[in-house]
Amino acid sequence: IPLVESARQIPDLVPLGDAAWEGVRLLGLKVDPAQVQVGQTARVTLYWEARATPPADLRAVVRLWTLGGRLAGQRDATPAGEVYPPDLWRPGDVVRDEHRIRVSRRGPAMCRVTVSVLVGDQPVGETSSPAVLKLRGATVSVDEIAHPLAYTLGDGIELVGYDTSGGIPAPGEPLTVTLYWRSVAQVNEDYTVFVHLLSEDEDGALIGQGDGPPLDGDYPTSYWSPGEIVADTHVVPPEGDRPANAGAYLLVGLYRLWDGTRLPAYTSTGQRVPHDAVPLHPRELRFQHDAGIQYPRGIERLLEGPQCPHAYQPDLFLEPGSVVPPYAVVMGQRAARVQDSLGGGLLHRSPLRLLRQGIGVVHLTAQEGRIQRGAVFVGV
Repeated sequence: IPLVESARQIPDLVPLGDAAWEGVRLLGLKVDPAQVQVGQTARVTLYWEARATPPADLRAVVRLWTLGGRLAGQRDATPAGEVYPPDLWRPGDVVRDEHRIRVSRRGPAMCRVTVSVLVGDQPVGETSSPAVLKLRGATVSVDEIAHPLAYTLGDGIELVGYDTSGGIPAPGEPLTVTLYWRSVAQVNEDYTVFVHLLSEDEDGALIGQGDGPPLDGDYPTSYWSPGEIVADTHVVPPEGDRPANAGAYLLVGLYRLWDGTRLPAYTSTGQRVPHDAVPLHPRELRFQHDAGIQYPRGIERLLEGPQCPHAYQPDLFLEPGSVVPPYAVVMGQRAARVQDSLGGGLLHRSPLRLLRQGIGVVHLTAQEGRIQRGAVFVGV
């Protein structure tokens, strides 16, 4: 008989507060193991206290829900089943009631448990637990990321890359971008992701937005494990009929929802990113360079082939109109203007002055105040 002498003898019991109906009280529950994957079984054990003899047709529907509100598994059964049916319970009994639930949803996600109590087909009450079960997702390797990055946000999170493998959207269709976050330390707050689509025109207008919690609320940042890489997909619907990838770029980051404060963002060299918004350019890159150029230290990572995912990982951020020193990887210089300048044989004296905001990255070497050679990374 699945009886327990006292609730005090149950270690690690998750209490459920005031959950009493039809002569029974649900004291709490336990979930084992603490982490599972899709297709595996989670064992949810309920502990009931009989205050009177319950009806014979008492039922419990036990469900697993992600924190974002998606069903991950369920079981509908009579508490304690045929071993000790409810109509045999005596006042004062503490009954152990085990439910094995197969997980049907992929992680990563955190799940809570809800218990709906019915008499026959008539619902009489429901209660819910806090997050008690972690759904593990597929392991993500940095080597698999289409566009690796190296940004740090706050003290505990890194942005290690992004992917737009959903392809180029048709006019008016949304852009889908997957951000890859790596947890490097425990985070005690739940942050919201901002994904802003901005025009490359001089006004830099916001033309689309895809803000939201990581993984649609299923896996808040306070539950991330150090060392874990989280693949977080966001959909950015463009405003009007403008294609999401035409003359536009993305700014992404993390912020506290309750006051809007953004997590400070830094490059791999420790420079603060303007407005704590990491720039992304969701398009493939064509790399053109002169093999004879002697690049400064740290630039070698950019020279990896015809498609260069690191090209938008600058060592230096400058606003339009700023002075650019030699040996700088510059963001914000319009690629077309740089191509015209170099390809047309025009020589600029160093330092080069940014003329307008746009898309493109250029590395220039200078000697005696004149640009001698250059490499241009062009968005296509």
